[in-house]
Amino acid sequence: ALPIYTTVSDTFFTVTALSEGEAYEFRVLAKNAAGVISSASESTGAVTCKDEYSPPKAELDSRLLADIVTIRAGSDLVLDASIGGKPEPKVFWSKGDKELELCEKISLQYTNKRALCIVKYCDRSDTGKYTLTVKNASGMKMVSVLVKVLDSPGPCEGKLNINRDRKS
Repeated sequence: ALPIYTTVSDTFFTVTALSEGEAYEFRVLAKNAAGVISSASESTGAVTCKDEYSPPKAELDSRLLADIVTIRAGSDLVLDASIGGKPEPKVFWSKGDKELELCEKISLQYTNKRALCIVKYCDRSDTGKYTLTVKNASGMKMVSVLVKVLDSPGPCEGKLNINRDRKS
């Protein structure tokens, strides 16, 4: 193979346009301001080019590991998890089988290390199973948390029967 020379003015360099599965060798030469070129460094030896893959990772915050997470109505539900994977995974929170979307009530923040969902001013309708899905070319990981919102009882529904029979 023919050598390829690239001028690098920094202490690092990223080699691009390599073919996966091909083997490459690398050496470094230095050239000073006077134009004097050093002898080549030792070869790295054959390096086979391959994409880095790691399976998706999802771990719920320790406060969410109980069988059922209980919160009071009117408070905020904070769902927090650490995530990872290569290539960078697609990440989303869902409730039941419906993906959660950003709105006034729901705040969603995703970084390459965290998935945060805040459900504001919870009421009984926010009770349910929340699932974090993390997926990439290496697979899929799902973690779930059951949430129960405690609220004061609603009004009675239906016909109310009062029995006045008193037996002593």
